[in-house]
Amino acid sequence: MTIGLAEHHGALGFILLFVVVVDVAYYAFHRTSHRVRWLWATHSAHHRVHHACNPERINHNFGGALIVWDRMFGSYAHSDRHAPLRYGIDGVSPRYNALAIAFAEWRQLLTDMHRAGGPIAAVRTALSRPRAA
Repeated sequence: MTIGLAEHHGALGFILLFVVVVDVAYYAFHRTSHRVRWLWATHSAHHRVHHACNPERINHNFGGALIVWDRMFGSYAHSDRHAPLRYGIDGVSPRYNALAIAFAEWRQLLTDMHRAGGPIAAVRTALSRPRAA
């Protein structure tokens, strides 16, 4: 006998399933309609700003599928044609080792947490904004 997701995992499982279904349905919509792109759909310029390390672009464009969240919470930033975007992790020299690239920021975070001066300060460090280089 099969147990349903909501019965087995409770409301949280149902909510997660609902979010995944909505997200997949949205991507189908995203590929077929561009009429409301300015508000709803992410696009390549939006995504480029998300990965930029320019000081004025850090902590912007978090919406994976919907720009509306960034617009609602004030984290939306447009791509400025006159100011080229830089990519990478601010203050870290470019690396070509895939593992070093993947774990460099985690290593720095753990180092910063260790130097914070106690468990509460370490948690504050982990939850704070990224430090400027």
